[in-house]
Amino acid sequence: MTEPQHETGDHAQPQSGLDPHVGGLLSYLLFGWIGGLIMFLTQSHREVRFHGMQSILLSVALLVIYIGLTVISGVLAFVPFLGLLITAIAFPLVGLAGFVLWIYMCIKGYQLEHTKLPLIGNMAEQWSGYETAPA
Repeated sequence: MTEPQHETGDHAQPQSGLDPHVGGLLSYLLFGWIGGLIMFLTQSHREVRFHGMQSILLSVALLVIYIGLTVISGVLAFVPFLGLLITAIAFPLVGLAGFVLWIYMCIKGYQLEHTKLPLIGNMAEQWSGYETAPA
């Protein structure tokens, strides 16, 4: 009679049954802030919670940028060339940059790399309860 094998080490499943790598990916992959909120509230792994909070803050930051561009575009709509320039160039560029950043963060979340985005990374650390290991 053999004894059952138990997983040990880095590949052991957390109590929730969700692999932390998948949790880090889902923080960004599931409809922006919704996936981040779900992972932040349901997971105990500190890196997954960090990526969940950073995903929420990234979604809010992109929303604020789009609202700002919309306001600027509305104000400059009466200026013949400038309004068109903002609408035709700035919106697609911000959309493309947001998409590239989203793909990058999905990869970093899956790899469980602690990648802090400028401005929101420190807030995500504080709000997620992430504690850095002593150096």
